[in-house]
Amino acid sequence: MERVARARRWPTVAAVAVVGLAAAATVTAVVLDAAVAPAHRAAIGVEAGWTDDVAGLGLAVPGALLLYRLPRHPVAWVLCLAGVQWCLDGVAGSWLAYATARHPALPGAALAFWVFMRFGAWLLLSLPLLLLLYPDGRLPTGRWRAVALASLAATAVLPLVVLVVPSEVAQAAAGGELPEAFRGLDLDPTSVALPTAVWSPLLAIGYATVPLSLLVPFAVVVRRYRAATAAVRARMRWLVWAALVDVLLVLALAILPPGWATAALFVAVGLTGLAVAVGIARPQVVDIDRMLRGTLLYAALAAAVVGVDAAVLAATGALLGERLAERNAALFALLVVMVVYGPARHRLWRLGRRLLRGRRDDPYRLVAGLAEQLERSDSPQQQLLAVARSVAEGFGYRYVAVEVDHSDGQRLLAEHGHRPAVTQELPITYRGEQVGRLLLPRHGPRASLSGRDERLLADVVRQAAAAARASHLARQLQHSREQLVAAREEERRRLRRDLHDGLGPSLGAVALRIDTARNLLRASTQQADVLLRQARDDTAAALADVRRLVHDLRPRPSTISAFSARYDSSPSGSAPLA
Repeated sequence: MERVARARRWPTVAAVAVVGLAAAATVTAVVLDAAVAPAHRAAIGVEAGWTDDVAGLGLAVPGALLLYRLPRHPVAWVLCLAGVQWCLDGVAGSWLAYATARHPALPGAALAFWVFMRFGAWLLLSLPLLLLLYPDGRLPTGRWRAVALASLAATAVLPLVVLVVPSEVAQAAAGGELPEAFRGLDLDPTSVALPTAVWSPLLAIGYATVPLSLLVPFAVVVRRYRAATAAVRARMRWLVWAALVDVLLVLALAILPPGWATAALFVAVGLTGLAVAVGIARPQVVDIDRMLRGTLLYAALAAAVVGVDAAVLAATGALLGERLAERNAALFALLVVMVVYGPARHRLWRLGRRLLRGRRDDPYRLVAGLAEQLERSDSPQQQLLAVARSVAEGFGYRYVAVEVDHSDGQRLLAEHGHRPAVTQELPITYRGEQVGRLLLPRHGPRASLSGRDERLLADVVRQAAAAARASHLARQLQHSREQLVAAREEERRRLRRDLHDGLGPSLGAVALRIDTARNLLRASTQQADVLLRQARDDTAAALADVRRLVHDLRPRPSTISAFSARYDSSPSGSAPLA
């Protein structure tokens, strides 16, 4: 038991230690950076270290959560180690700037230089290693394993070279001189004394292998995705989404101010770590397919709007640039964009969203349009067709089908558009009972449904299904009434036939026997008595027929049960509608 408790305890301790170390490094870097003058930082060419620490937190926190949930998963350790190393790299850079701002430099400056300038290069290994291990934590098998190991070895060339190259050679290769503040430090504790003619090609090879080393991991990801099952593909789409967001952030930096680069780094690293952790631990927590489609769609809309903005601003500035001063022309162009083009841009954005998402963002118009179509529909088939048409127009679908189950076991289906090869099914419920289903395309740019969209669809279709079931029950009631009238007329005809063909002749025969008996009473009393006995028997038989007719007029128990069941299933009864 103690061994089991210890095995359960150490992932928690490790996760807390990772987060605590990353947080402490971040706080330390913030304090040290605040004490360094900007002029000194510019002179030594070292950026503020807290930016690296915040990015490291974006990897350490998801890695710690994944480590707590799956302590033996290699990706969890890659995230934790990369996050911690990033935080240590940032705090080393902050201490290097802080220590060299004093004269003489404070103790630990040389170690901070080694960690920041040399050991920090090993961060290049984390991304290829993450791509090769995701999502199951194992390297590819077969010949691809050797290729993957060779790729990792190629990625490690530059960190190894940076670890042992003399600082003066590395600084010269970077195109500058060693800052004056670093000259009194021992910068080469691990350097190897070789001629510059040897180090220069090694550095060139190391820098060349950095972009090339990512080709094999990307190829492994593509191969693994194509050969994966549906569950593994769902996990890998989280990595695809993170890569898409990173690419979009890199593209956005081209138009954003320079100060936004740090924020973009935070977002990119944090989202990547979070996506990797969620993709491994709980890939079904969010529909990643919808996130992918939504990210692409909104990125396309934003790019279109920004492109038109830039074109309008550039055209206005070009037309007025010669007539007005540069500053006045820019202000006038901005005024034109805000006053004239601003409303048009808003309409363009709404038009783009409508083309991509339909009218789902305007539920009032969707419901109002459905109500108008339902008013013009008479039969349940037409009502369901109106619902399908409204959903197709409101959500931009090319195919919508509404299927409602009736109480008699039949199904009423209304389709709008051509049915695709693959559809998704949404249940239609009323009073806690599923009464039908809504069929929509599974794939396509408009196939994504948020929780708000599903609730809107449920409200629209549920009310329409209730109206369709009410119309169906009304038709059933009308049919029942027609059957009741027909049954009543048939019963009346049967009574008329029985009275005319059975009871009438019997009573007529009785009357004739009584008259005959009266005529024979004086001549032959015995014969008159016989006729009267026969008349009595005929009268008893007629009375039996009357009792039978009366008994047949009583309602049968099966009829009462059927009427009760039909009454209970009516709209005013207690059973649920559609």
